[in-house]
Amino acid sequence: MEGNKMRKRRNWLPLLAVLVMAVLAMTTGAFAAGEEAAEYVSPFHATAWSLLPPVIAIGLALITKEVYSSLFIGILTGGLLYSGFQFEGTVLHVFQDGVVSVLSDSYNVGILIFLVILGAMVCLMNKAGGSAAFGRWAAQNIKSRVGAQLASIVLGVLIFIDDYFNCLTVGSVMRPITDKHNVSRVKLAYLIDATAAPVCIIAPISSWAAAVSSYVPDGQGLSIFIKAIPFNFYALFTIVMMISMVVMKVEFGPMLRYERNAVQTGDLFSGSNPYAMMDEEIDDTKGTVMDLVLPIVVLVVICIIVTGALAATNKVTKPIIDEAIRVAQEQARKELLPDADNFTKVEGVAVENVSDIYTADNGVGTVITCSAKGYGGTVTVMVAFNPDDTIKQIKVTEAAETKGIGSN
Repeated sequence: MEGNKMRKRRNWLPLLAVLVMAVLAMTTGAFAAGEEAAEYVSPFHATAWSLLPPVIAIGLALITKEVYSSLFIGILTGGLLYSGFQFEGTVLHVFQDGVVSVLSDSYNVGILIFLVILGAMVCLMNKAGGSAAFGRWAAQNIKSRVGAQLASIVLGVLIFIDDYFNCLTVGSVMRPITDKHNVSRVKLAYLIDATAAPVCIIAPISSWAAAVSSYVPDGQGLSIFIKAIPFNFYALFTIVMMISMVVMKVEFGPMLRYERNAVQTGDLFSGSNPYAMMDEEIDDTKGTVMDLVLPIVVLVVICIIVTGALAATNKVTKPIIDEAIRVAQEQARKELLPDADNFTKVEGVAVENVSDIYTADNGVGTVITCSAKGYGGTVTVMVAFNPDDTIKQIKVTEAAETKGIGSN
């Protein structure tokens, strides 16, 4: 009866959040047509009130077990504080500066698609019976709580491609095994989380390695990433501490209470199970361990092949692309200052949003290249100045904006 009440309460929270979002979204168009306001600083900026949105979001998530609704209410609170509790400012900030800005970023959309594909893959492995087959195999070979926890760590280490995929897979696979050996869900969550990110950030072939390497110029990102692995003390010490705690059976703090309840009473949650109505039992005796292992192996192999192919392609094409960009930029500068004979780059000048400054050798002017983030991506503009610092010409060299909407 209590489980049904909790389920009903969780059901109306997302509906309420969706209704609020729909009402606000319908009003966004009316307010977005107004003139762009000057730079605005919230009266709550850099005050203790700025901590209120995350506190509300986390508190509601812990109380209601509804992450999405809690996050939205936290975002709405932040919008209210930002606008000084003005309706129009709240709507514009939440949707225009928040939702629209985030979803227009190709990187964020890529992560969303990536997570959906990974979640679908994990569900397929579960439906095929791979997780159940691995559970039957583990039940015959893992005989202790320590063994169940070490198996969770080992599986997390093997799935080093991505921390999100690591959490999704290890959690769904190892949960029945750790439940059988009375390992609390809190301890399982700690083992999964403390394995996923540390392993991925020290694995040369992983989504983390690709992301970190992309920030280093001249194609040296991967080599620098590998050289930095021994100095990634957080990841190394976390893995060592986690294994030591499992082997030596050391617990402390709130974890000690959860583990003691799990061992002595079999209560894996130290209270009511908030996920009782959400657990889905899949009864499939036809699946094999290969249904679990094969998709993961194929994913790892494909990632290694694609990573190698992209690295080789980048090594071959990067000099060609760099030269083409250099020639195009040189031609653009000549178009802006046709009387210039040659250009010399000004070194040692750091200006925000300005990538480079070139002066004409014969003194006819200066060309500055600057960039800013638009809705569709980065907008890069070259501005030519006369010797008296007046603007001569402007040329947009890169823009991904939709034509007719903010660009031509």
